[in-house]
Amino acid sequence: MALETKQSQVRSTYTNTAEGYELNYTGYRDEGENAKDINVWAKKDGNRACTATFSANGRKSFIVDEGVSDETAKALFSVVTDDCANIFGQINKKE
Repeated sequence: MALETKQSQVRSTYTNTAEGYELNYTGYRDEGENAKDINVWAKKDGNRACTATFSANGRKSFIVDEGVSDETAKALFSVVTDDCANIFGQINKKE
């Protein structure tokens, strides 16, 4: 019996900083397909500040951890929204 590849996934990772937080993004897509979701983690001094999942269909899940001010949460949400739009644009380019 020969080993057969059924599906390959492409993983794309990105980083950015905002408001003193390190933002980490990971998007997965099946080879030849568009990415459906991007997962996001924000941390500062080793402590998680928020997690998010942004979907290509427009759905956004943004969870802020305890101790993060409303002003910081708004600023992070804005940066993450812009970054995810840029990332989707890069990894979902038709080749």
